[in-house]
Amino acid sequence: MFKNYLTIALRNLRKHKGYALLNLAGLALGMTCCLLIMLYVRDELSYDRFHANAERIYRMCLDAGVGGQFVKGGFTAAPIAETLLREAPEVEAAMRFWRPGRVLLGYEEKRFYEEHVLFADSSFFNVFDYALVAGDPRTALTEPNSVLLTEEMAQKYFGRENPLGKVLRYDNRLDFKITGVLQTPRRNSHLRFDFLAAMATREDSRSPVWISNNYYTYLLLRPNAAPEQLAAKFPSLVKKHVAPQIERVMGKSFDEAVAAGAKWTYFLQPVTDIYLHSNGVQSELGVTSDAKYVYILGAIAVFILLIACINFMNLATARASQRAKEVGLRKVRGSVRAQLVKQFLGESLLLAFMAMLVALTLMELLLPYFNQLAGKALALNFSNGATVFATLIAVTLFAGVLAGLYPAFVLSAFQPVAVLKGSLRAGAKSPWLRSVLVVAQFAISIVLLVGTGVVFEQLRFMREKNLGFHKEQVVVLPIETPAGERNFETFRSELLRHPNIVSVAASSSVPGRFFGDNAHRAEGAPAEVVYLLNTLSTSFDFLNTMDIPVVAGRGFSEKFPTDSTSAFIINETAARHMGWTAESAVGKRLTALGQTPEESDARTVIGVVKDFHFESLHLEIKPMVMAIRPTWFNNVSVRIRPENISATLGFLQEKWQAYEPGYPWRYVFLDEDFGRLFQREERLSQIFGTFTMLAIFIACLGLFGLASFIAEQRTKEIGVRKVLGATVQSVVMLLSKEFTKLVALAFIIAAPIAYFVMQNWLQDFAYRTALDPMLFLAAGASALLIAWLTVSYQALKAALTNPVEALRYE
Repeated sequence: MFKNYLTIALRNLRKHKGYALLNLAGLALGMTCCLLIMLYVRDELSYDRFHANAERIYRMCLDAGVGGQFVKGGFTAAPIAETLLREAPEVEAAMRFWRPGRVLLGYEEKRFYEEHVLFADSSFFNVFDYALVAGDPRTALTEPNSVLLTEEMAQKYFGRENPLGKVLRYDNRLDFKITGVLQTPRRNSHLRFDFLAAMATREDSRSPVWISNNYYTYLLLRPNAAPEQLAAKFPSLVKKHVAPQIERVMGKSFDEAVAAGAKWTYFLQPVTDIYLHSNGVQSELGVTSDAKYVYILGAIAVFILLIACINFMNLATARASQRAKEVGLRKVRGSVRAQLVKQFLGESLLLAFMAMLVALTLMELLLPYFNQLAGKALALNFSNGATVFATLIAVTLFAGVLAGLYPAFVLSAFQPVAVLKGSLRAGAKSPWLRSVLVVAQFAISIVLLVGTGVVFEQLRFMREKNLGFHKEQVVVLPIETPAGERNFETFRSELLRHPNIVSVAASSSVPGRFFGDNAHRAEGAPAEVVYLLNTLSTSFDFLNTMDIPVVAGRGFSEKFPTDSTSAFIINETAARHMGWTAESAVGKRLTALGQTPEESDARTVIGVVKDFHFESLHLEIKPMVMAIRPTWFNNVSVRIRPENISATLGFLQEKWQAYEPGYPWRYVFLDEDFGRLFQREERLSQIFGTFTMLAIFIACLGLFGLASFIAEQRTKEIGVRKVLGATVQSVVMLLSKEFTKLVALAFIIAAPIAYFVMQNWLQDFAYRTALDPMLFLAAGASALLIAWLTVSYQALKAALTNPVEALRYE
């Protein structure tokens, strides 16, 4: 029987090549999209799970703040790792990372800026599973000024030379001896590093200070230890080690500070949660994502495959009348319904299997483009045979059975007497089910259209929103050395001689990059009340260079030399946060608290600037304070005129290299640098848009099948109408009217679903676009237009048919 079923299936596919190709194209495209997204989702879900003890690795995180401003960060204090090893029996091993930022590394004549450099404790290999291809993991990071590098970096700097024992020059200041070569790290980790330097090199790593948080602490718990047991000890840990240092700074007891709104707690985060579930945790070691995006893309994969299966059902229904007599004759010859169901399901599974082969070919062709779109390095890896083949078989069976289930049971239910008498019209018993399928297709399509529109609209909103400063035509240059800090004013004077340079300023950071924060005490507030303010050190011309308006008081001015030692400028949010108006804040005293009272910095507020966005639009604008502290400068911002930019950049390069000799030239435009903050949304919009268009195309194939079916069913009616004088336009409208109703119903169903999903997505942004009703109407109108264009061919074909031929039908 199997051979018989296969022979009949192949014969039918050969006989109806157009139908088979249309079905094959729809299923293959749906499977391709589904498998590509599944590869992406699988990669996202696999982050940090390759460690043998992944379920026992946790990151210590800080949740602290004062004055109503709280920060959750992946960073902690230097002494916490050693303390937990000593005082917490649940901890088997502990290690820390410290991130220096972009670093210049060199060997002989080769010099490169490297982004992925981390300092790590020697216990790194006790916690994480990374292999060395050269060197001893027990001693590789024990000595100061030792460093490990990956195989890729070994090739980059040393070619075929053995790198062990060689020396890398670090930032033109330190020499690091290479003590090991790391096997190329896996990409599916939140830890991104090309170099690991010994933590013992840093004197600060032995600091006893608990209220300065610059390290990332990871713990390996013992096999039987519960993380809840360890977390229960954190309050006593804070009381014992943190509280005394806070009391020394604030001059008040820790309990009084907590009663006044201060908070200092720790929590554990599983390493497997860091990549997808770190929303709200700031200052990550590497790029993280959001589980919401994985769920959305996973749903899109299922929806596209579902649309492809519905497409198959509709096409099968459209040609059901051609197989009605076949079913009738088979039943007369003794076939039972179960045999017919098996035959039709077999045909569906055969087509699904062929579609899978085509899909695998398409995947190989499209994967490079998809990787570019998604920012990944995915591969269809058959070396993990069991999992890959199980997935492929599951998708094939799902598509084949789901697509063939309805046609199999409908066709096999035809009564032979009715069929052979010609009184049966294929599928006449269940028009509602076909309508439901089309409504489902277009409801999904409309939801995807609305989602794509909202994502693009939010991106447009972020690009065009007034950030409170002008980021265009600003070139940001690094300050590499202490000499660069000291010579800034000389460098600035030289730059301003160029006619295309408008203004020059130095700062510790620029909008879009990390701003540190510090506790401050405000004049008039109780002694136990302190406020956490983001801090920015600037030169005199920073506000002019960034075009940040002052709303009260004045900006820093070289006419007032004391501004460099005794003046603060705050933003509007900081003024409100401390209970001041912009006008009343001017003249108030504000004290930045140091680690001891002697290190505190008391200054007078001389001005209040309008709020500007210095972080992602995901976050609300935070209270901020600015001061002139030249020893904290890290960047030079240069506002240039738009004319002859290349010559201006050449001038900047010449002056900068004289200003920072020994360092390769590098710069960035501020608008491009700030744009990195919504890079994730850019990528999501591209993926969303691409797969939405493909989903709609597949849905149109199904609609084409249903249009064919309805035109066939109403052939005689159309002939009679034309004989009685109906025009082509009226016939086309007649056939299009039903689809208009179905799309309208799909819109009614899809609109609230799309509203709920996208409103939930927008909640991640503190500053977001409104859900415009016109966007929903445009999505519905687009779906309707697509439906009309899809059925127009079949409608025109039926309308233009000779009425004589129509009346002879059957």
